[in-house]
Amino acid sequence: MSSSTKSDLKQVILPGWGLFVCGSLSSMLAETCTLPIDITKIRLQLQGNTTPKKYRGMIHAGTTIVKEEGITALYKGIQPALLRQAVYSGLRVGLYEHIRKIMMQQNGGAPFTLSQRIQIRG
Repeated sequence: MSSSTKSDLKQVILPGWGLFVCGSLSSMLAETCTLPIDITKIRLQLQGNTTPKKYRGMIHAGTTIVKEEGITALYKGIQPALLRQAVYSGLRVGLYEHIRKIMMQQNGGAPFTLSQRIQIRG
């Protein structure tokens, strides 16, 4: 079996809806993985400088939350978080390529200036 070279790889061009779906799904997966970290971080922040402290650190906070409230407590608020990511990241990724192509046509195919790059990326 031979290894693939760069010339063997084919570029796949997705339609706008495909970019929207890929952007949405990837950001939703990232949100699902990072939400427990956010929950424990917020709990630590909310305890502030109170004495005695309920949580001693991130790992202690996570294990305490799971023991006292169950694993689902680490995913409270997942529905609105996923909806936000689906809409926001989907639109951001899906529209980026479309806006870039429009600006390239208006620019006559010339390289973008710094201000044009900033406009495209928002």
